[in-house]
Amino acid sequence: MHYLVIGCTLLALVNVSDNLAKTQLKVFQKPRFYGITTSKNVIISCSVPGTSTSVVVEWFKSPAYKQPMQPVSGSDRIIFVPKSRKSHAAIKIMDTVTEDSGIYICKANGTLGPGTELQVHRRGNLTLAIHRSKMKDAIIFIQGFLLVILICVPLFHFYKLEKKEETIYEEPEDDHTYEGLEIEHCGLYEDIPALSQGTEAVWSMESPDQE
Repeated sequence: MHYLVIGCTLLALVNVSDNLAKTQLKVFQKPRFYGITTSKNVIISCSVPGTSTSVVVEWFKSPAYKQPMQPVSGSDRIIFVPKSRKSHAAIKIMDTVTEDSGIYICKANGTLGPGTELQVHRRGNLTLAIHRSKMKDAIIFIQGFLLVILICVPLFHFYKLEKKEETIYEEPEDDHTYEGLEIEHCGLYEDIPALSQGTEAVWSMESPDQE
């Protein structure tokens, strides 16, 4: 009877220790981020330090963090690397393409790792980049030229209107109101216009022989 109790106690302790080991399991991934161009090779490692039990590793892929995951299937380009001294497992992606971008998550004994973000970009074309730069400069120049035209045209139109108004304007003729009047004929200032209407200016020149 005592042996049965001892056996059950030991079995319970083993189960508790296994559960504690699972809950305290920490999964690490290296590196945490990859930014590369196409046609490159990458390796993502997964390690579980401090564990003496066997580790079963699975790989999942997600388009972004906290998004649904899908299991990663092996192929000619995607190879699962077995346990080594530095890691319990790794995944190798060869000849990368843009579709390989995403979050790769290692799952070791039911515990998920932090994930590794992989971003694959296309290689830039130098000739195309130079052409785009020249096109951008040309567009900026055209925009500046149009802006100058929009500013100058109203100013030129306003200048032409001023010149036209100056041409239409004529100086008033000289007023000869007082011409031909004698002071003694004008009693008041108001009489000057009335007297000036019937008076013509008399111009005479004295000849030297008349003296």
